Amino acid sequence: MWRGLLHFTLHYFALGYHLRTFFKPWHRQRLSRGRGLDLKELGNALTFNAVGIVIGILLRTVVIIMASVAYIGAAFI
Repeated sequence: MWRGLLHFTLHYFALGYHLRTFFKPWHRQRLSRGRGLDLKELGNALTFNAVGIVIGILLRTVVIIMASVAYIGAAFI
């Protein structure tokens, strides 16, 4: 019975998915820039993409910590 609970915990939090996509932007939102060399547009795109990656890292870290706590808690039941 406890094996099923441990298996459920890993799949409920999608731990493998979050580890594989740890450095990807949150919800795959990316800002692309147009043609030509516009430094303001380039800076906006780089900033938006960097912030998206940081948000993705933070939220995935929270989910991974929650999954670890739940997995350890399920192991001791």
